[in-house]
Amino acid sequence: MTQQVAVDDAKIMDQARRCGISTQYVDAQGKTQHIDERALSSVLSAIGEVSSQPCAMAKTESRRVNCEYLPWQAGEKIRWQIHGMNAEIQGESVLCDDQTGLYFEFDAPIQAGYYQLSLSQSLTVAAQSSVKSLCLLLLVAPNRCYLPPLVAEGRRIWGVNIQLYSLRTEQNWGIGDFGDVRQLLGEIAERGGDFVGLNPLHALFLTHPNMNSPYSPSSRYWLNPLYIDVATIEDFSSSSDAQDFVGSHEVQKQLSTLRGLDYVDYPAVTALKMRVFELLFQSFQTLHLALNSRRASAFHRFVAQGGSSLLDFACYQVLQEQYGAQHHGPSWHHFPETLQQPQSQACEQFRITHQERINFYCYLQWLADEQLQSLQRYSQQMGMAIGLYRDLAVGTSSDGVECWSEPELFWSQVSVGAPPDALAPQGQNWGLPPFSIDALQTQQYEPFIKLIRRNMQACGALRIDHILGLMRLWLVPQNEAASQGAYVDMPFEQLMAIIAIESHQQQCMVIGEDLGTVPQTLRQRLSEMAIFSYKVLLFEIAPDGGYYSPSHYQSDAIAAVCTHDMPTLKGYWHCDDLRLAESLGIFPQSDMAEQFDGRAHNKQRLLESLNWHGHLSDDINRDANQQAMTWSLMAAIHYHLACGRSQMMSIQLEDLLMMDTPVNVPGTFDEYPNWQRKLNQSLTSLFDKSQVNQLLAKLTQLRQQNIELSP
Repeated sequence: MTQQVAVDDAKIMDQARRCGISTQYVDAQGKTQHIDERALSSVLSAIGEVSSQPCAMAKTESRRVNCEYLPWQAGEKIRWQIHGMNAEIQGESVLCDDQTGLYFEFDAPIQAGYYQLSLSQSLTVAAQSSVKSLCLLLLVAPNRCYLPPLVAEGRRIWGVNIQLYSLRTEQNWGIGDFGDVRQLLGEIAERGGDFVGLNPLHALFLTHPNMNSPYSPSSRYWLNPLYIDVATIEDFSSSSDAQDFVGSHEVQKQLSTLRGLDYVDYPAVTALKMRVFELLFQSFQTLHLALNSRRASAFHRFVAQGGSSLLDFACYQVLQEQYGAQHHGPSWHHFPETLQQPQSQACEQFRITHQERINFYCYLQWLADEQLQSLQRYSQQMGMAIGLYRDLAVGTSSDGVECWSEPELFWSQVSVGAPPDALAPQGQNWGLPPFSIDALQTQQYEPFIKLIRRNMQACGALRIDHILGLMRLWLVPQNEAASQGAYVDMPFEQLMAIIAIESHQQQCMVIGEDLGTVPQTLRQRLSEMAIFSYKVLLFEIAPDGGYYSPSHYQSDAIAAVCTHDMPTLKGYWHCDDLRLAESLGIFPQSDMAEQFDGRAHNKQRLLESLNWHGHLSDDINRDANQQAMTWSLMAAIHYHLACGRSQMMSIQLEDLLMMDTPVNVPGTFDEYPNWQRKLNQSLTSLFDKSQVNQLLAKLTQLRQQNIELSP
């Protein structure tokens, strides 16, 4: 019996390796962790047999095409034809091989982009009847991603990162909107900043507004209409009904209440905004669609460009209204069975009978897209090196429109997460189904190409959340603990080539969120491709327990004190996050004393680093146990980071406001009000503070100082 178990285990291990499932990994502490056979078996059952399909790759400045899985051997002569991107070339070459596999060469480099490569055995060495042929995707990519001119020149810049919904102004509707972003862009640009980073702007679930995580969206291709600034919509100025509605005493009172709340009331905000959107659409129909005006033509062009993706999205919204609102969750599995497939005859009939409402949701996407595009143009007018810096979520909700419209594109029996680490000792399960590798390859990566292209529009930089997921994904089978997952290899080089191509085509730089359990080989590859890494001050701890100096950070990185997944600086210093984690049961009770001791040690070593570099003023106690988080200490920490080598530096507005509550606690759902907490003051109040303006002026001065940026 023991021998049979051993044989079965060996078969599972062998099958896992063939499917690209790692049987071990190195954790965030540098320790090798082995995946047990039960977890491997569960992941294998969930994803099935993974087959690699042929793909070819080339660099723009090269004459060499690397190929995978060809039915020929080195030394054989093949005929080839490359067509696409308004180019067509052909010829004969002998296949060669090296450590990277088979390759052949042609006469001249070709433009970056996507091509079809046709291969066949040369007739000079084979009879007609035995000729083998193959057609595959050819990715021709630049070696490095695009960098804005000032960044490419080595300029060190700073900006802010915010959760858009958290912004407070005197004008918004109880949730931050694109009008607030315009105000923030102006304030930051005037003070010398070069970017404003935003949370993912992806479409969520309007029928279930409390499903509010921007990192668990319904669609990553389309936008959240709650971010639309109502006052600047052109149709608002021509709709007396909308103006009367907004100007009424009842609505003004409700708006005042919503603005005053410390947390976003998503249901109330959604109901209010949707009502005014409907009034605006009625006006748009009467004054533009019915008359086929120039504005109507612009709308029709947008819908045509959005294609089936936009129409599927809008149809899904209407189906949610019809069938999803009555359920506790928005899952499309609650739709009638005949409407669970967008290509079905029943769905086609539904589109016909609900055309006006579908147009309404297309209209909201048009408005959101127009406003987002105008924000990036405004940032360029203000002279910002980057402007908007968008964020791409690692996955999409299994309940959302992406999984409804193309269910075959996802592995539905597993979800993406992370193994146990210091941030989440029990591991993380994000509930997001990953792309199926087979499906991506079958569709020649078109869904991924469109996803990257769409999110690189209307911005100067794109942050790719959990960029490790392009190399390997921690997959957790259904009904299993997050720790019972395994890493599955992704077609990394192909995905990176697509990112490089789109980066240049959209003129958008790339930032990879590479925190957590990340192999060094990934960071090296990111650097080679000019994809900026993350350097978070509070995580940059050396083997001796001290802190690395920011002067030693890599230059191609964005440096920050904290992120949205961490406590605020004040919360960290006062250990509020540890007390919160203790109350929520995130850390075992037996570990809490060690957690508090570790925090005390880290605070002291950080103070010592600041002091050694001369950033502590006389009013700051050198004993961390005797020093609270004050404005002076907060400013000193930011000045310390500003003197570092990293070309980008990001500030959290929460830290300028000395806030202590986090916006998100990883590993929690209903236990903590994630993605709802607002800033505690308005933007106007924040930038009226002399202390804030003095700090930002000094940051600009420090970032403009010349330092050596060579590796």
